[in-house]
Amino acid sequence: MSRTLAFSVCLITFLASCSEKHLLTLNELKAKPSNPATDTIENGSDEPTVSIAMNEERGTEADRTASIIEQAAIPTTDDEGELIADLDLAEREEVREISRRLYDDKYWPTIAARSTYVLARITPIIAELHAPLDLLAVPVIESAYSPYAFSYAGASGLWQIMPGTATHLGIEKRKESDGRRHVEESTRAAITYLTTLNNRFQSWPLAIAAYHLGPNAVERRLKQSPWDISQGIEKMPVPLVTKNYVRMVIGLSSLLHMQERTFPTPIETTTITIKAPIDLIALERALKMEPNALFLFNPSLNHSVYVKQQPIELVVPIALKEKAITLANNLKPMATTKKIAIQAGDTLWGIARQHQTTPSQLKSLNPSLGKILTIGHPIIVPLTGSMSTSAKNIHSDNPLIAPSRRIHYEVRSGDSLWKIAQRFGTTTVAIAKTNRIKTSSTLRPGDRLWIVKHPG
Repeated sequence: MSRTLAFSVCLITFLASCSEKHLLTLNELKAKPSNPATDTIENGSDEPTVSIAMNEERGTEADRTASIIEQAAIPTTDDEGELIADLDLAEREEVREISRRLYDDKYWPTIAARSTYVLARITPIIAELHAPLDLLAVPVIESAYSPYAFSYAGASGLWQIMPGTATHLGIEKRKESDGRRHVEESTRAAITYLTTLNNRFQSWPLAIAAYHLGPNAVERRLKQSPWDISQGIEKMPVPLVTKNYVRMVIGLSSLLHMQERTFPTPIETTTITIKAPIDLIALERALKMEPNALFLFNPSLNHSVYVKQQPIELVVPIALKEKAITLANNLKPMATTKKIAIQAGDTLWGIARQHQTTPSQLKSLNPSLGKILTIGHPIIVPLTGSMSTSAKNIHSDNPLIAPSRRIHYEVRSGDSLWKIAQRFGTTTVAIAKTNRIKTSSTLRPGDRLWIVKHPG
């Protein structure tokens, strides 16, 4: 995957410019710990600790889920893991030591806590696809197990998938949700992709390198400089950032396999279907969950309030399933919208102003609404005083999504990549990579660029 690795302080310096003078050597990487638990996350909001009241007895569904997780769990064995198996003994210990330093007792608890919201859903997919469970290390390196991780180059989700790669893998981005943040959808795509890369290169180290750098880039380099695992990772013909990425994934995967680093028991979840209108924050409070916990179980959702009549799939702890279904039905206001008839002289702007909303929200409530308003035709509007009265409340953002991160910028006269980067708090390299252009490319007024704006 050709993208910036936003993962730790020890790497951020050179990722900002991708200049050789900033690349860390293996010795520097081994000596310089970082904070991978926090440095990759740009979610603009504090995450709650894992604390959910679940005192009801587990039912058969919980037992089945627990059984799947138990069967899929990384076993305790004398071997050191599948990903590391082909490295020589000295290099095995070398890459493990790197991960021991990076993921020590100071940082691992944060990652472990985040994993409890998603691990019960990831592990069965890896087992189902017959992939090594050592791949549970990849989301640690990529996102520190935060589905809300978002790199300046535009990679998103647990597996840090770029928009173009997501399209290639069939991950959908919808108005109401983002598949790259969807736990199951992104995991199935990422694991399928990784196993495909392993089949292509017949080597897990090369597959991991290709996941980071891109398979075609790896293949080109191998044609120029053939390599096999007996030469060691240091001789792999890829950039140093990719070598370090491979070392960290393999090292941590071995620590997990040998249970030097462990994940806590994940929270068992189930999916329920509820119908909008629904205020998810109100539902979260009624369930007495920690603030934002519901959105940690449901990172793919773009909004906290859904008005349009539609089914919403919601992941909740199994222990809260029945209560969530009951409350979701009872929490629905008796009326959040009403129908009115279009009058002579009405305009969309006028109707929106009268009902304290916006034209775009009226169009959302009335998908079949055309450009021309027909006198007497019914139109749905929000009720004044309801939970969805204003444009601010209708389709309120998921509180864990940082606002205004990715914009489609139109180049103006006098613009350069450097000026645009300064304006939005990013780098020329990040803009170039996101748009697949060179940093030396000539910009013309009217050109469109995707920009990942620095939060704040």
